[in-house]
Amino acid sequence: MAQGFLLALDVCAAVVALVVSCFLVLPGALLSYEQLINKLPVLLVATIVTSAAVFYVAGLSRRFWRFVSIVDLTLIVLAAGAATIIAGIAAALVLPGATLSPALFLLHWLLSVAAMSGMRVISRFGPNALLAAQRFARPAVNKDAPRALLAGTPAAVDSILRDVETGVITEFTPVGILDETDADVSRILRGVPILGRLQGVTRVVNDLRAKGLGPDKIVVASNSQALSDPRYISLASAAAKLEIPVSHAVQGAGANADGPVLREFDMSELLGRPPAHLDAAAIGRALRGKRILVTGAGGSIGGELVRQIAGFEPEKLVIIDASEYNLYKIDQELRESFEHVHVEAHLCDIRDRRGVFKTVETHQPELVFHAAALKHVPLVELNASIGAATNIIGTKNVADAVKAFGVKAMIQVSTDKAVNPIGMMGATKRVGEIYCQSLDMEGAEEPTAPRFMTVRFGNVLGSSGSVVPLFRRQLKERVPLTVTHKEMTRYFMTIHEAVSLVLQSTQYAFEKNVERGLVFVLDMGDPIRIVDMAHRMIRLSGLTPGGDVKVEFIGVRPGEKLHETLFDENEEILPSRVPGVFEARSTIVEPGAFHAAIEQLEEAASEHSDDKVRDLVMAMVEGRDVRQPAAIAAGANIKPFNGGLKIAANEEDQRGRAPVSAADKGQVVTLGGS
Repeated sequence: MAQGFLLALDVCAAVVALVVSCFLVLPGALLSYEQLINKLPVLLVATIVTSAAVFYVAGLSRRFWRFVSIVDLTLIVLAAGAATIIAGIAAALVLPGATLSPALFLLHWLLSVAAMSGMRVISRFGPNALLAAQRFARPAVNKDAPRALLAGTPAAVDSILRDVETGVITEFTPVGILDETDADVSRILRGVPILGRLQGVTRVVNDLRAKGLGPDKIVVASNSQALSDPRYISLASAAAKLEIPVSHAVQGAGANADGPVLREFDMSELLGRPPAHLDAAAIGRALRGKRILVTGAGGSIGGELVRQIAGFEPEKLVIIDASEYNLYKIDQELRESFEHVHVEAHLCDIRDRRGVFKTVETHQPELVFHAAALKHVPLVELNASIGAATNIIGTKNVADAVKAFGVKAMIQVSTDKAVNPIGMMGATKRVGEIYCQSLDMEGAEEPTAPRFMTVRFGNVLGSSGSVVPLFRRQLKERVPLTVTHKEMTRYFMTIHEAVSLVLQSTQYAFEKNVERGLVFVLDMGDPIRIVDMAHRMIRLSGLTPGGDVKVEFIGVRPGEKLHETLFDENEEILPSRVPGVFEARSTIVEPGAFHAAIEQLEEAASEHSDDKVRDLVMAMVEGRDVRQPAAIAAGANIKPFNGGLKIAANEEDQRGRAPVSAADKGQVVTLGGS
């Protein structure tokens, strides 16, 4: 219920208590009914004004009714007493000479307390209100116990707090709550404040540490499915960066069957590895005090990028997105969670070249993080023109604006699907990689020339289109989990660690002045079979794979591969100089070689000629001359060129074309040249 409505209910309770008290005490004793009726309006006005003011200042409306505790009832007693005394004084001043019995105000106070408490008890306990007395005793909390930040819905957290109050849980002292939404932020639950959302854990922890109340642990107060919820996975990853352990309260488990047992929230249960170690201090050196622009800021990757960047106190953070709703959400979140950061939100489609140039020219960012892209493989496969316009032409627009206005660096977020692509999504992202690499090499002779860096990684748990949200929804609905192929594998990492490694790569490139033209590839551990991920999530939900929940194989979708790789077979893998980040060196294409292809691609995309767009994009990836496709297909006019691309042979024809022959495998060809 809205806080204003709750305040109004409390004021109404005080008014009703006053009327009842007046008619019980005054008539026949001190006043006649006629005199009472004449003086009652003054008493009512005094009660309404003082009650509203005192109850608001006391914060009664900010406290949960359905989780009422002895702390709340004590506050009601004090607030009602103060309001009654102030109202009595006000009435005595307004009604000089009137005789008002002290019994009137004593009864008014008691009835107000009874009415206000009764409403809360009914809301909290309903038909079991008689059992409420068992909950009111609150033993002293163990102040020597580790401080804990609780995470979960108010209902789940309330259960944990009741166990703390009754002494069932003694392992920690609650210092704050993280809610799944922002609906109840700033409210108080059983004396413990709700400090923010799950996504704001970094800010909340830093604020508590500044007050000397830094938490020693985070306790997830939710059901077992929270282990597979992307929000809690991201929370655990953020906590790892903050060096705070995360536990999960498992009800009725282990030796303590009467209450929850704290069980470590182990991300390796889903990832098969511990989260990456991140150097927050180094990242801060690259971002603090900078003007930063992020494209695609309303998406899952872009949103996490701006959250983490905001935590490093940039001078200005410009966020752009083509979706009004997504941009509004992330803008509101930033303004609420990072009030000190100067945020500017702009609706801008990266396919709009003039709009992109105008935004970059206006804000003069020092760093541009390019996360805007279409990433859903089947959808891009079915909408080739839009996919190419966004992932290729849009990327080119951003990169060209960076070059035109002297931005210090552009960091492009890429995907493992760009390696030996067989579908449009991967192919368009690969062309974006090639273009940025070529621009980076263009400035090799100019120390002040902008840097164009690409960071490549695989699937991200919790991102839009990830299997985790899909599996979680299917588990909730108790329907079979759908997997495309029993042997399909993918690389996985959490959104938080993926974005942190993107930022760490940026810092490293600046501080070490790494050579140009490299692609940074995040170390994602070993690939995980999707079916194994499905089985883990079923078990973490307390269910049995194949028994309680089945797994169905629905077939590989258009544009998908069974196994993704992080490196092209023709890329040179360099020794890692940053923990969690590899480097890849590949051959570079001169930007001029793209001009003819890009012009044709823009024309074909504007005409929504999907077949022509596919041919052009694949020609650019494979290094074929787009001006003479028939001749190139016949093997004519191909000469070695050091700046060209290498063609990697596929084991099977997954695009409907003849496989590349072994003789052609690894050949260097000219893109758009003779």
